[in-house]
This record gives sequence, structure tokens and C-alpha cells, in this order.
Amino acid sequence: MEIRPFSIENEQAVIAIWQKCDLVRPWNNPHLDIQRKLKVNRELFLVGTLGVKIIATAMGGYEGHRGWVNYLAVDPAFRKKGFGRQLMAEIEKRLLASGCPKINLQYVRTIPRHWSFIAESAIRMIMLSVSVNALSLTLKNRNDKMNLNMYSLEDIPIAEFDDNKTALIEPQNYAAYVLRHNKYSFPQHCVMPIYSALFDHLTANNKIRLIFEIPTVYEKVKLYELNFQGKTLVVVNPGIGAPMAVLTLELMIALGCRKFMVCGSCGILKPEIKDGVVIIPASALRDEGTSYHYLPPSRMVAMNPAVVEKLETVLQKYHVQYETGITWTTDAIYRETKGKIAQMKEEGCIAVEMECAALLAVAKFRDILLGQYITASDDVSGGEWDRTIDHGLPVQEKTILALY
Repeated sequence: MEIRPFSIENEQAVIAIWQKCDLVRPWNNPHLDIQRKLKVNRELFLVGTLGVKIIATAMGGYEGHRGWVNYLAVDPAFRKKGFGRQLMAEIEKRLLASGCPKINLQYVRTIPRHWSFIAESAIRMIMLSVSVNALSLTLKNRNDKMNLNMYSLEDIPIAEFDDNKTALIEPQNYAAYVLRHNKYSFPQHCVMPIYSALFDHLTANNKIRLIFEIPTVYEKVKLYELNFQGKTLVVVNPGIGAPMAVLTLELMIALGCRKFMVCGSCGILKPEIKDGVVIIPASALRDEGTSYHYLPPSRMVAMNPAVVEKLETVLQKYHVQYETGITWTTDAIYRETKGKIAQMKEEGCIAVEMECAALLAVAKFRDILLGQYITASDDVSGGEWDRTIDHGLPVQEKTILALY
């Protein structure tokens, strides 16, 4: 999407979008709103376009005390593609460049389905409001305006992202210890299946061999070697959950691996996904904690598009059924409430798991390539938990061997 300032010939198209998005009120004449806006901060009245078509709008303002965002809208036909977030980020950048220390986002209370977008914008603006570190979120309805909340960084510690690349404890420190006790030249490629039974199966059939074990306070991390068509790969189980998976990924990066493939399981949020279908999580919704230590706050984190394309090509080559979509990454399997599930389905999520968002965040932070396949272990898309899905070892083995 291209973002540019509004011009008067865009008036009818812009108002049409506002009407589609239920932003026009009888007491606010949109034509007069536009005329008044063109006299003040007109450079903050932005439109988003695809080709010649206007698909999004945002009307920013700054009077010297605080910034405002009104008429933030995306044509319903183009939603859930990140255009609203892209436009909001541009408004924030322009307001901050003008010296604005605080931003108020006007939100119509009658549109509750957009709470997730509003919440993300709130957190991001907190992070950008360097001198004030606060944001007030205002609700608008037919009769009144009310202050919803006042956030600060003290209220949301997970939003306090530190972009310093160097930490007190670096994975290279432990990697050096590992290499002192185990002489091995690590290949670039590493496969990380989150299936304990699969490791037992592959070991019993002499398809992988144990290289060595790395002791930890939790359990030993076992590293295996796989030779396939003349290529050597390291295979390791990253563990369940974002923190454990990231610990393993960080160690393997420090040991020298640069290209990673993760194979995991998930709960299905889209009942149409049939048994045996592999999911490629092109994006992950960040409802866990680990990713926020690697990337600034945002609603989603995306897989490298080139990696997504490669994964699709491989599955097509081996005639494996698949679907590409958004996954919901959570830390709390026992807090997948019906309300949360409904919200995530509304946002377009087709699966729920516990690692993907964090792994993708590390991949961006460390500048390595990482892809992931996930297969269903259960179905949480309906009113009851359905545990009858069991792809078993055949699908798991087919998926991992299709990688090469």
C-alpha cells in the first residue's frame, strides 16, 4: 500500500470508506470536516492506495500539546492485511517528527471487533512517546466522550523493549563451553521437530544418530545427526513452549546453524482443515511473552516471505496437503477461553500453538532463516474440546522428510 497526503479529488472516495466503516455521524458533516482539516495540518490527513484505488484513511492533528488521530479506516474489502497498522505507523512517525509527545486515538465504541487493533496501537504509541511515556485512549459514542484508560510503561513492563543486541548472558558463552567438551563441526541446517515419539521412531529405524548430549538444569538436550541425499543436518527437539524453544534455538544459532526448520503440533481453529493437512504459519499472533524481548510490541510477527514460498514449493513437490495462514501463539494452554478463541478466529487465526511467534521473533533479531510446519493435535474451534485428531507418526515422518 502506498501512503500519501489527501487531495481534494479524493473527497468522495474517502467519505465512501468512512460510510462503509460506520464512522459518519449525523452531527458531523464529513464534507465540512474535510474542509476544516485542509486548513490545519493538512499534511497529516493521509490516504492509503493500491494502484489508483483509495482503501484507507487517517486524519491526524497536533495543536502543540498532544496529537490526535481521527477517521482511521480501512475499506472492509481490504482488512486483515496489515494496512491499518501500516497507516497508523506512518501517522505516529509524522506526529513524533513534529515534536508531539503524546497521541490520542479516537475510537468509536460501537465497533468492538477492532479492540485488538486498538490495543496494539496503544502499546506501540506508548513505546514511541519517549518524553511522556503515556497514552490516553478515548471512546466516542453518540452522546459523550470518555477517557478509557491511561497506560504507562510501568503498567506494561513487557512493552519495555530494549534493542541492545548484547546481553549479560550470551548464548555464545554456553556454546563455547559445549564445543570445548564436544568436538563437532555444526552444519548450517538444523531441523527441530517437537515430537518426542518421532525421535524414538527415527532412532529405532537408524535414520538419525546421537551426536552428543548437552546437560541443563532441566534435562539433557540431545543433538542428532541426519544424513539425507549427501547433506548433513542437525536434529534437536526444541521443547514445548516459547521460552524452552527459544533457549534451544539460541544455542543452535550460537553453535553455527543458520537455517532452521521447525515441525510442531497445534490446535485447530478452522474446522474445515481436514485430517492430515499441514499448516504453514506465515504469521503468528504474539500472545506470549518471549517474543517481546526480541522485537518491539506489535500484534503479529511474520515469517520471511521467501521461506513461506519455499515451504509451499516443497509440500507441493511431495504432494502434501497444506494451508497457509495465521497462528495464535499462547503461553497459557489452559486459558484458551471461548471468548479468546472467538476473537482469534475473527482475526483470521486458523491454529493455536505455543512457540511460533517467539521463534519467528528470534529469527528476525538474529537475522537467520526459520520456517515452521504445524499439524493438528486437537480441535478447539467448536464449543467443546475435540481430542480425536491424531495424525500420528506417519504424517510427522512424512513432514520432516519432505524438508529435504
